[in-house]
Amino acid sequence: MKRVKLNLSKTNIPLKIQKAKTIVTKMTGNTTFTTPAPSLASITTAISKLESSYELALDGGKTKKATMRTDATALDVLLTQLAAYVQDITAGDELKILSSGMELRNNPSAPQVPETPTDFKTGLKCNEGEARFKWNPVKGAAAYIIQISDTPTDENSWEFYDVITKANYQGGEFVSLTIKWFRVTAVGAKGKSLWSLPLKVKIQ
Repeated sequence: MKRVKLNLSKTNIPLKIQKAKTIVTKMTGNTTFTTPAPSLASITTAISKLESSYELALDGGKTKKATMRTDATALDVLLTQLAAYVQDITAGDELKILSSGMELRNNPSAPQVPETPTDFKTGLKCNEGEARFKWNPVKGAAAYIIQISDTPTDENSWEFYDVITKANYQGGEFVSLTIKWFRVTAVGAKGKSLWSLPLKVKIQ
């Protein structure tokens, strides 16, 4: 179901007036909206008041600006009530909402499977017996799973090593000067990425 969008708080006065006029024009005689609440006449009156107070406030007077802000708030309230009416009458029908002159809220993006970690490389310094490596952070990844192997060409040789939340790792208790292979996958709301390319790490 689509939702109505007004975005009044981020709209300046001239654009707000124009938006309100467009809505009144689009809804006038529109068979979908036979009994607008509040009435289009009341909104037209509020538009006229705001137009007048806006023009008077252009000279910079504090009192006139305060009146303009009051009139703008009054129009906001009426338009917000009208948006609720449009939402109810249309039951979220996209074309009917658009026929009112109002906009649609963007649907939140559906979670995607994370991309495969890239730029997987070793770090420059670490303690004796430790491995150190890193990769580019993956958007949408909540964690990373690391696997380890002595024979990376044998898929069955890969074993779980660790799960972490940052895109870098340092640790382990390995025999110095041995070789280990590592690979990593990113885990997100929709599952896991493909495994990264294996990384050859010489233990310090």
